[in-house]
Amino acid sequence: MHEFVSKVIGKAGQLRKKHPELRLGQSYMDALWELDREAYNSISQSDFDCYYDDKRCDFFLEAVNTIASDNRKTPTFNPKEYIINLNGATPAIWGREPFICKGEN
Repeated sequence: MHEFVSKVIGKAGQLRKKHPELRLGQSYMDALWELDREAYNSISQSDFDCYYDDKRCDFFLEAVNTIASDNRKTPTFNPKEYIINLNGATPAIWGREPFICKGEN
């Protein structure tokens, strides 16, 4: 996992502490907006956008990882084909329970 993903997760955690009313997906998208607006614009309103649907958080993190690792601004994979593993926590598959990052909630 690219270090930028950790920055997004950390920033999202800070935002949720400051604004506990934020859902996980909202905090992830807001964190990305603050850290990299070009990446945010690539993900916003795509299948990877988790602002309105926390069930997409795992795909959001995979998209951020792909963008950061490949240094490109458009993810090039189908989100329904991927499951990621983050620090021993396996995110849910599309349509199931939302991803919860260990240590952030």
